[in-house]
Amino acid sequence: MSKVKIIDKKSEKSIISEKELLSKLRHPFIINMICAFQDYENLYLLLDFLSGGDLRFHYNTDYIFKENEIKFFIACIILSLEYIHSNKVIHRDIKPENLVFDSKGYLHLIDFGVAKMIKDEGINDTSGTPGFMAPEVIQGKNHSFPVDFFAIGVIGYELLIGHRPYRGKNRKEIKKLMALNEKDILIDEEDNKNKLWSNQCINFINRCLKKNIEMRIGYHFGIKELKAHNWFNNLDWDKLYNKNLENSFIPKDELNFDKKYCENIDKISNETFERYKEYMRKDDYTKIFEGFTFFNNENTVNTLENETITRVSTRTNKQEILIENNSDKNVKNKLLLKKNFCK
Repeated sequence: MSKVKIIDKKSEKSIISEKELLSKLRHPFIINMICAFQDYENLYLLLDFLSGGDLRFHYNTDYIFKENEIKFFIACIILSLEYIHSNKVIHRDIKPENLVFDSKGYLHLIDFGVAKMIKDEGINDTSGTPGFMAPEVIQGKNHSFPVDFFAIGVIGYELLIGHRPYRGKNRKEIKKLMALNEKDILIDEEDNKNKLWSNQCINFINRCLKKNIEMRIGYHFGIKELKAHNWFNNLDWDKLYNKNLENSFIPKDELNFDKKYCENIDKISNETFERYKEYMRKDDYTKIFEGFTFFNNENTVNTLENETITRVSTRTNKQEILIENNSDKNVKNKLLLKKNFCK
């Protein structure tokens, strides 16, 4: 992540906040951070490798998701929310672009840039993506965990109907559409005239989309309410958590790979370089990202131990660690000696 672009977009707080949250969270259904480090030009986050592409990418293809697949996706989201909500974190930007598949078709929640730790008085800043914002967020009211449940409803609605329930071009238009509708948007009989979806599925999504927060599923008892809905009666949550359930949708890696993202990553334009020099003249530039470095020793060791040959290179001293045998009992000690490679 380019420091210049981060500062130009005034995203410093968001980046630091995301790094801080990810350093405290770890779960099978979110994106996990292994370490964070920086050099003169960039910030780096070493994250889980998820090869399946995001939900939006696959939604935009010709593939039509079946109800059992949509239920599987939403169940993955529910498990990720169960964990972060238990740690008093609201995501606030759940959307298909922030849900990424692993190679087996399990969805992982990513991008904690606008996520926040919940406080006793709640949160009232308007953050997120307008089409997925709950009414209380778009109206600038205090909000809490149920905003994430509303986003689940929007995702479910879009996957079933083919568009979001409120299709304004910006926050102002969406806010107006929400105000004009006296009732919550429902999937009606006309939408389901061919009986494409079960009544349980429709009921669950409609209850997530309730504009009246007190009527929204999850308001009273949190994630437990969502998991207890009869749409999930035949779902084994323990098997899902352990990733032992079969999923009929398996993403193909090659469909979501574009080599342009691997080209010229080390090249810096003259304009960008001049911007770096401009920022470096300011005394506070070097202080902006102080404390960004994060090194999760245990997680990194576990990752390395699963590899037969692992190379960890450092740009600062150009030394290299070579671990040729994953049964090496001294691997942890060797790694700790190089603790500064993420600095």
